[in-house]
Amino acid sequence: MYCKKCGKEIPDGTYICNFCGESQFEDVFISAAPIEATSKKAKKKTSMADVTILIMVIVIIIALGVIVGAILYPESSNTDNSSSGSASSYDMVDSNLLTVDVTLPASFFTEDSPPSDKLSEEDKNRGFVSATINPDGSLTYTIKKSAWNKIVDEMYTSTSKSLNDIATGTDYPSIKKVEHNKNFSKVTFFVNKQEFKNSFDSFAYLGAYFGIAYYQMFNQQEPGCEFTVVDIQTNQVIDTVIYPKAQ
Repeated sequence: MYCKKCGKEIPDGTYICNFCGESQFEDVFISAAPIEATSKKAKKKTSMADVTILIMVIVIIIALGVIVGAILYPESSNTDNSSSGSASSYDMVDSNLLTVDVTLPASFFTEDSPPSDKLSEEDKNRGFVSATINPDGSLTYTIKKSAWNKIVDEMYTSTSKSLNDIATGTDYPSIKKVEHNKNFSKVTFFVNKQEFKNSFDSFAYLGAYFGIAYYQMFNQQEPGCEFTVVDIQTNQVIDTVIYPKAQ
């Protein structure tokens, strides 16, 4: 080969001429700019991908929160819907399908306190749908089942408290303790025997029965209760009375 500057013959592959010192090849310069641009572009793509993934994770977490909240707190969701002034689908199903009929017999009413088919605003708010006076003089309430469950629970607590008040109050001093089974079909009065026989405390049977029968009818039971009076000192049975009494 020959030097491209001085023209002298030089060995093949010589990079610098031995005579004039001229480089025999074009200098190759690799620009860092494209690499840097490519690097920035890659970083940009990576950061955007990270943001996209983060947004997706947040959306998934929110969605799961809504689903779990709806499962754990369905009542609050129904309350919110009803407060807007329009009946929710839950209320429509509850009103039309999931109802309970409770019938109070004619004997439960008197001339001074006759049955009424009018519902107060309080009754409606508690879940009563309608009241119907039947040909035999009985009264049938139709109640939303969800409300009925709550009403029965409240009545159970109230009835149990009333029985306990018989023992702790001053109206029946000979009665020292009261026990009952789960549905109030059996109630036991533990009394001071001598005080009980010399008093009118047996009237506690009748007073207790009205509250018990009212609870039982709302709880879809046949009303009835066996009252047993036991001497608290000897544990001997003094008296047994069954309501309603056989005709």
